[in-house]
Amino acid sequence: MRRIAPDVTVEVMRWPDSLTIAALRAGREIGRINVNAKAWGARVTTITVDAAYRRLGVATQLYRAAAREACTHLGQPLVSGIQRSPSAEGFWQKQMA
Repeated sequence: MRRIAPDVTVEVMRWPDSLTIAALRAGREIGRINVNAKAWGARVTTITVDAAYRRLGVATQLYRAAAREACTHLGQPLVSGIQRSPSAEGFWQKQMA
């Protein structure tokens, strides 16, 4: 496990063609990102953060960890392939900048 904030750690679960990264605080999951390998790149399928922890950088840290893991574990760049909700558009614009 790795720390992404003073009291938040990440746990990476790897499979041959996918990975899941969970953000944990005091042993409780507060966020998660799932990534699947495709022919054209590693695709983000879901990213969620508990409402109490939104706008604190948890999703950004999960995304960055997923980008690193996609390259090292899956051997592919991370691309976004999820349906973007209007409320999350600002987050995605920051990630693509």
